[in-house]
Order: sequence, then C-alpha cells, then structure tokens
Amino acid sequence: MKVAVAHPEAAVRQRLNVILQDSFGIQCAWEADDSQGLRLRFQKETPDILLLSLDLEGEDVSDLTRDLIRNGPCAILLLEGSSASDVSTVFDCLGQGATDVARLPVHPLTARLEDWANFRARFATLKTLQGRDRSVGVTALSSETPWSVHMNSPPIVALGASTGGPKALATILGAFPEAFPAAVVIVQHLDAHFYQGLSEWLAHGSRLPVVAVDAPVTLEAGIVYLAARPEHMVMSPGDRLSFTREWPELVSRPSIDVLFRSLAEMRGAKGVAALMTGMGRDGAEGLLALRRAGFYTIAQDAPSSVVYGMPRVAAEIDAATTVLPLDRIGARIVEKVQALMDLERDTGTHT
Repeated sequence: MKVAVAHPEAAVRQRLNVILQDSFGIQCAWEADDSQGLRLRFQKETPDILLLSLDLEGEDVSDLTRDLIRNGPCAILLLEGSSASDVSTVFDCLGQGATDVARLPVHPLTARLEDWANFRARFATLKTLQGRDRSVGVTALSSETPWSVHMNSPPIVALGASTGGPKALATILGAFPEAFPAAVVIVQHLDAHFYQGLSEWLAHGSRLPVVAVDAPVTLEAGIVYLAARPEHMVMSPGDRLSFTREWPELVSRPSIDVLFRSLAEMRGAKGVAALMTGMGRDGAEGLLALRRAGFYTIAQDAPSSVVYGMPRVAAEIDAATTVLPLDRIGARIVEKVQALMDLERDTGTHT
C-alpha cells in the first residue's frame, strides 16, 4: 500500500512515518510540506492513501481536495491538529471527496503511542475499506421475533452515506419541506468527534431541525436524527432509536447495514431509504432487506457520486427500486412520502 503525507511540519511528518511503520508496517512513499509540492508529487506518483493536514499552506484545502480527487483515485484522510479546525472547512473537504478526519495528539512530538489512538483507528478503518484487508458484513441482525410499529407511527426516511456524504446529505435535506411528515434517520461514516459539528452544519441548509443522537430517543415526524456515537444505531420497540455494541467486528461504527436491517425487521414500518456515495459496501445488503420489507429504495448514480462504491453494490444486487442522480433524490423522497400519506388517508377513509 502506497501512503503519502502532506503536513507543514517536518517533525510531525517524521512522527507519522514512525507510527505508520510501527503500527502498520507501512513505509511512507513520499512527503510534501505545502500545496504546491503536494500537487507536483501527486501528479508523478498518486498514493493509495494521502494523509492531508488541514493546516497545509499554499491554498484552500477544500479546493485542493477537490482537485486531487479529480486527478487520481486516492483515499484522503484529513489530519486535524492541536487547534480545532473550522467546521465548515472540515465538511467542505469531506463534501469534495475526503474520506475521513483523524485527530492528531495535542503534542504529537512527545505523545505516547496510546495518544495516537484516534489516528491509528481512523487509518486502520480506511486501510480496510481500501480493500487490502478482509471486510466483514452483517448477514443477520437478531434472532428475536420482529415487533410491530405503532399504528400512528410516522413514515421513516433512512439515509446512509460515506465519502462525499456531507454534501450529498445537505443536498437531499435541502429538498425537504418544513412540514415534512416523515422522521429522517441518518448514518454518515465519520469520526464521532465531528458529529455534533456535522449536525449543526447540515441544519444551516435544512428547513428541518437536525439532531445529533447519542442517547435513545423516540422518533417524531419532521425531525432529522443523525447517529452521533461510535456504536451501531438501531430501531427498537416504541419507535425509538437506540444503540448497541454488538457486531464490533464491523469496519464502520455506526453501520448503515445495521440501521437498515433493524428497520426492515419492524412489522408495518413504511418509508423510503437511500444509499449515497461512499467507499466499500456498507448499506447495500441493508437496503436490499428494506426493499424486500416494502420500503421504496434509492441508490445514487455513478456520475453524481464522489466514490461509486456502496451505491454500486446496491445496484448490482438489485437492492434499489431506482437509481438516481443526487439532485433528484430529495424530490423523489418527498414524492414517495407524500404518496404514503395519501394512501394512509384514503385507507382510513374507507375503513
């Protein structure tokens, strides 16, 4: 595996080299200390994974991310330094195609190995998603008897995304009207440290309130719930979102597959699910389970995906009722939710 490091401080680059070698047996392919040097090296030798400092000098890092993604297939792990980066910069980079964000220790030159736990965990996940290690999927959720939803439960819109997801989610949420009769639940692959910031960032462009969920909560129509802890978010009796530490072997925590499958096990659940841009295959099998359970399911198309991984698998296994470009997914969800509400009203009228 070819890994490159772009960071303005030589001592930090050296420390990252040591961590990569000691923890993963990887020798850094090349280094850069500013954006100009990075562009030159990148054109000559595109790495499998680029460690990109948010403090890199020379130009706007989100513009740099966009151009690098366009020029070559590469996973980008953003590095947040000792001072917290501007939230909008982080999510702009993620929207342009950066895969994830890792936090470096406050004092990286003197930090102990355990202080590098966040970086090592995020890198290990990215390394696995690159296909160099065996990826584990969830094939069955539970052996318990499926339970029924309440008669007046709102429709559910379930969204899953990974690389490029923040921008995709913002686009979809922006299409939902203020009086939206469905509850929206989201799993976005991201380090838990950034979920609160993501919920606030998404809320700026949404007519609906966006809540970062890190404790059990009962679903309500017209609210967006974003999984916000490093455990799997699931639906449980009483229309409640809760968390479980089961399936620790899954690469992504929270897992889109686990959420989707928990929804599929609900008797009488109704709604729409969409799987967007992302590396790997998380969510594809869960989307298939939801389609079989009666949900209308959507996969994002290749041209509008930053990384056509998860939705590609969904399309290949026939998990998607339809495949759509990003700019049409939000409107289609609104249309299908309204059709569900009309059907429920008409059914109530005739009984």
